[in-house]
Amino acid sequence: MRVRTLTIPILIFVLSISGVSAQVDYLKLRDRYQLSCRIVDSVELSEAKVFYDSIAQFDIRPGLLEYYSDHAFLHYLMYLKWSNRDDLKIAANSYKFCWVKHQDMDALWSLGMVYGALGDCKQSIWFTERYLEERPDAEIDYKQVYLRYKACLD
Repeated sequence: MRVRTLTIPILIFVLSISGVSAQVDYLKLRDRYQLSCRIVDSVELSEAKVFYDSIAQFDIRPGLLEYYSDHAFLHYLMYLKWSNRDDLKIAANSYKFCWVKHQDMDALWSLGMVYGALGDCKQSIWFTERYLEERPDAEIDYKQVYLRYKACLD
């Protein structure tokens, strides 16, 4: 997951000399920072945040949906590492973008998870139920659904 130290400055330099409305093909850059569910250390998260923040200042085409989805996941991982609720709010906003602008079904499930972590049971259940309605043939982890409802009852 580590990006070579010069990648971000070179990226910024190349894009800045190409004009004010520089575009980034996120799909070509995405492989440099593939976050996963494995344990991620603080350095990797910090480097990933710099990477995503540097890309955000440009016009992202193609790959805007993937960028926001990865950005949301990064902030969820940051929340798991440092327990900063602001990271959950940022993750929720990025996942909302994925759902509202791109109708990304996976964003519904993730929104249910993030709002559950925020303690917003109404939103957590709404997004979880919406996911279940929109994806009736999907393989559903009903234990997770149960745990979301149970957390809201406690």
